[in-house]
Amino acid sequence: MELRFFDDPVAFLDVAGDVLAEQPVLSTVLAGVAERIAIQREAGIAWPDGVPCWFAAVLDGDDVVGTAMRTAPFGSYPAYLMPMPDDVVHLLAKSLLDRDEPVLIKETRLYDKLEAVRGLAPEDAVLVHVVRDPRAVAVSMMTGKSRSRAYATAYEFFAEREKRKLWSSRALSRILLQRPEYAHVRRPANFERILLVWKHTFESTRREGRLLFGDRYVLLRNEELRADPVAAIARVYEAARRETPSAVAEWARGKVREPEVPFAATDPRWSEAFTELDMGPALHDAGYAQLAESVGEPPAGHGGLRRLLGRRRS
Repeated sequence: MELRFFDDPVAFLDVAGDVLAEQPVLSTVLAGVAERIAIQREAGIAWPDGVPCWFAAVLDGDDVVGTAMRTAPFGSYPAYLMPMPDDVVHLLAKSLLDRDEPVLIKETRLYDKLEAVRGLAPEDAVLVHVVRDPRAVAVSMMTGKSRSRAYATAYEFFAEREKRKLWSSRALSRILLQRPEYAHVRRPANFERILLVWKHTFESTRREGRLLFGDRYVLLRNEELRADPVAAIARVYEAARRETPSAVAEWARGKVREPEVPFAATDPRWSEAFTELDMGPALHDAGYAQLAESVGEPPAGHGGLRRLLGRRRS
């Protein structure tokens, strides 16, 4: 396979235009941006200083099997990738990381994959592990995008066991529930499934991140980022041995939302679930000391949530 980078959007479209046209719904953003930049250049409109502007195409013989661009004028100038096979992603990721430009890769599911990531990443790469209050994570997943699902009472929220994907938390929790340490957990409610996955993904990422990235592993709480976005982002750049760009700081001030209190934040069923799932150490390591202090000793036989969990595992 061959990876080609293009500074000229017209040259990029000459190579990839036909493939993009075959999937107009998926490619409308990439193709539209390339065409717009081509028109702007033809009109003599200069590209903003310091903002990357390139397009990429991966070819397997004469076939275009992957496309991407980096033209976003905001934040850390994120790249935009079209869907592509795993081996093409590997080639593109390795090539991007080897380029002489700052690269930020955002991914929500790198847990249990950091050994592979370390093999791709440059020696001086920084791993930023963003963690969020598990109560807020559970609420976000259960209420859905734009909070389309509402709960009239806390009881409705904590008692829900409807079979929903919950961003794959149901499927992942089924696997985790086969572990002997969770043999006591019977028929968990939906919020508990999410807490179970939160615990695993946090512990796995923290353990492997510290081992593989050393002092270039940065644990960043979502609430910390929201409370003082400039200071939080400065920690990331400090780990990378760089100064925070003024444009990034300004973007963070205007775009990062303020902290919010999770739904039913003081309800005792949170701490009961934390206790049943033995989440105290993970909460402490993640920086949620107050939540960790609310975790009690698991009762004998791990029966503390019989009224919530029922009899069957599922």
